[in-house]
Amino acid sequence: MNDLKILLNDINKIYQISYYKLYYKNLEQKDKIEECNSNIQNIYNKYNINNINELISIIGEYVKNVEIIRDIELVRLLVFTILDSKKRKVLDYNDEILKNIYKYIIENGLYDPNWNIGVSSEPLFTMLPNSSDLYSVNMIVFNNELIDWNILNNGNDSFIYFVYNYLNSSSDGEQLYYFEIIKSAINRVDFDSTKRYKSSQKKVCYEVMSINQSLEKIYKNNPSITSVLNLVSQKVKIKNK
Repeated sequence: MNDLKILLNDINKIYQISYYKLYYKNLEQKDKIEECNSNIQNIYNKYNINNINELISIIGEYVKNVEIIRDIELVRLLVFTILDSKKRKVLDYNDEILKNIYKYIIENGLYDPNWNIGVSSEPLFTMLPNSSDLYSVNMIVFNNELIDWNILNNGNDSFIYFVYNYLNSSSDGEQLYYFEIIKSAINRVDFDSTKRYKSSQKKVCYEVMSINQSLEKIYKNNPSITSVLNLVSQKVKIKNK
């Protein structure tokens, strides 16, 4: 399992170096670009390969012979590797093998939705890859009863974070995905509570604006949130019966 994490770490290193390479290219710093190329090549030489697709192929062969176990660091590396491939678009490669490992982990329950995996201790359920072919798998996580919606996402209320994602969706499919997340969460959030926590350990508590207050504030500038407010209203009525 450690070998798999090393492989994923090296993919992430290639990402970071490639990202810096673009930065140096814009600054026309040829010496830095050459250094980046050298560092990437050193990783390829380590595995006797020529490109990142071949590195991912090694991962594919590796997981055929290794049992995937419940491991927070593995999930963190895997999620960030898939996230970067869509978010930064620095490298063009096939991440199907990585996604299949991710699907296996989620479908077999080898995770905790509240694991701190983000660079600012964001919980796993707020860091899932926003890739349309993974939406149905991601919903397995969002429907997990263990999710603690009182955990902050980088200092922000996690439920409201997804409301903003819903409002800022770039397609109908993406908007529907975030609406499904909101629907899944709505029975498990406290709309009046103002207490939130840094992590699932709940050692650090913060006072924040309640979800109801946040929704009212959002509505003033985003009337399109009406569908969410209607959903909330329906749930509250059912709850108060």
